[in-house]
Amino acid sequence: MTHSVGARRPLVMLLIAATAMVGFLSIAAERSDAAAFNRCPGYFEVENNDKISGVSFPKGDYYFAVNKYGGKQTMSCKQAGNQIAAFLKAGKPTTGWRMRVLGKAKPDVIFQTTSSSSKIMKIKMKRITS
Repeated sequence: MTHSVGARRPLVMLLIAATAMVGFLSIAAERSDAAAFNRCPGYFEVENNDKISGVSFPKGDYYFAVNKYGGKQTMSCKQAGNQIAAFLKAGKPTTGWRMRVLGKAKPDVIFQTTSSSSKIMKIKMKRITS
């Protein structure tokens, strides 16, 4: 069975379009994810060089934010700060939580509940760099 170059062209174009669409959807999801958070006032201070699940969190100040659900924050900023402190103390996300590292600029992470309910709680944390 032989294939002509002309017969492959639509398939190649389809693959290129599909790849571009995946990239676009990834960028759109990142932007909508960022818009779904309320940044907490002030910052969270990591007092010592620490690790959570092997990810280094150098001593310093970090922005943190809480996701919104139905237009309201899923938890208070105080609760989010307490949760981050518990992760640092345990050296890993506590039961019912998981951690996702964003991009290459560590530590830029999202902690998310593992519940299957529609109200997923997320805490976004990023180091303040000067």
